[in-house]
Amino acid sequence: MPSIVQELTLAPEATLLWKRIQRLIEDPHLESLSTTLDMLDLQVTLPMDEVDRNKPGAQFREDLKDARGLIKRARYGIAISSGPYPKKRYFILNLDFNTESICLSKQEIQRVFSTQHEQNAVHSPYVLWPDKTGTAHGFGLTDSNAGFSIAASGCATSFGMNKDFEIIEKQP
Repeated sequence: MPSIVQELTLAPEATLLWKRIQRLIEDPHLESLSTTLDMLDLQVTLPMDEVDRNKPGAQFREDLKDARGLIKRARYGIAISSGPYPKKRYFILNLDFNTESICLSKQEIQRVFSTQHEQNAVHSPYVLWPDKTGTAHGFGLTDSNAGFSIAASGCATSFGMNKDFEIIEKQP
């Protein structure tokens, strides 16, 4: 499929957000909500202890706000793995970008970070295509528990990362 590679210039506020995400990926402090908020320059409306690692089970908060409007939705919390043993609890952060205000390109992400295998949704007709250009897809970052979802346009639609902190069930 023919495609054209183009260079996009991020606006100053978008560049600052991208630099902040890079710092978070390189030094993930997800166990501290206040540090995560400071790193990404986000604000919250609920009390800081809404998510507490000492409380059992999964907990989430969706009151993280970006004053610049570059992040449409942000979610932070503690999740529990659903896969095979051992069961783990981990901190999770998800950011959905406002693609009307920011286009963080796939090429820019791959310029800065080494990425893993690109994946489409399981039932996508493009799931077996090696080149996912022009289709919605995602990829993880090598040596990190982080990844991005990419729109067919080539712009990142979301960012997510997690950090394990507790094994709650060992293999029987």
